[in-house]
Amino acid sequence: ALTDDEDALTDIDLEELGLLTPRVTED
Repeated sequence: ALTDDEDALTDIDLEELGLLTPRVTED
């Protein structure tokens, strides 16, 4: 996940929710 908005969003989501947001963290 190295786009633009996704990168920041996924980064925060992973740290905040951990694995509660199945978006594009496995990129």
